[in-house]
Amino acid sequence: MNLIKLSGLSASIVLSFSIFQQPSHAQKASTFATSCTDISINGAQLSATCNKKNGTTQRTSITIKGVHNQNGQLVQGNLKEQSTFNRTCTGISIKGDELSANCRGGNQPSSVTLLGIDNNDGNLTY
Repeated sequence: MNLIKLSGLSASIVLSFSIFQQPSHAQKASTFATSCTDISINGAQLSATCNKKNGTTQRTSITIKGVHNQNGQLVQGNLKEQSTFNRTCTGISIKGDELSANCRGGNQPSSVTLLGIDNNDGNLTY
């Protein structure tokens, strides 16, 4: 019986430890593409025409955060970091919330789904 209690305690400790291993900066999917049109990109600057709550639209833009070129592949990192992909990638394009480019270090185009960008009453925000 003592062995069972010890096993249960060990399992609890392992479970508790694994909970703390979860990243504290979990990133949510972007939602802007469902309420914005004319989405374009220039370097790391994302622009779109977005719906407002009053039914009108407005042109807005935001600097993409946390996207980097990692050995020729676009990767989404921490949204608190400045993006660096535009320094080593060319042919940058956007379709909905998917960013694509040809990046130094890779032999084919790469793409990444942008995270955390929303339409907040006609303004692109993180």
